[in-house]
Amino acid sequence: MDHKEAYKKLDAFLDNEIAPALKAGADAHIKNCVECSAELEKLVKQGVYLKAAGEVQVPPNFRAKITEALEAKKAGNGILSIWKLIPIPAAMTFLILVFSAYMVVAPVAYGMNNEKMKSHTQEMTANALAACFTGSVFAPAAFAEFCSACTQNVCTCCEEGENICGKTAK
Repeated sequence: MDHKEAYKKLDAFLDNEIAPALKAGADAHIKNCVECSAELEKLVKQGVYLKAAGEVQVPPNFRAKITEALEAKKAGNGILSIWKLIPIPAAMTFLILVFSAYMVVAPVAYGMNNEKMKSHTQEMTANALAACFTGSVFAPAAFAEFCSACTQNVCTCCEEGENICGKTAK
């Protein structure tokens, strides 16, 4: 019997639950293996300590408390807690705010020198943010329009030769 197999069967060997055909091989291995014989000795000591400890008296309502706790946990698993959902909208809000900030700052940061475009971008930003912060049902549409208009502004500036995005006008 190899070491791994014998080590796994130490409990069964100690309790005389090992198959008779394997008992001689396990016995021979344990006598020759320092690690397995030490582990078997620990298991024997554990058994002695457990027998010496005696029976533990549990309170009469112990089973009822355990059953009640299990039932409460089982009943709570079907309901999705609102606290578990908070990180998702918070993360999405953060991403939208970061993206919006980029869309507002990008034309200025990348050198939009056209005053008409700057004022148009500022007006559009104010309208989109007002729709978003007032809780309007049109907020998603306002945000999408805002993103589209920002992209168009950058492309228009490129077409006019301001070369914001690094491409040459055709």
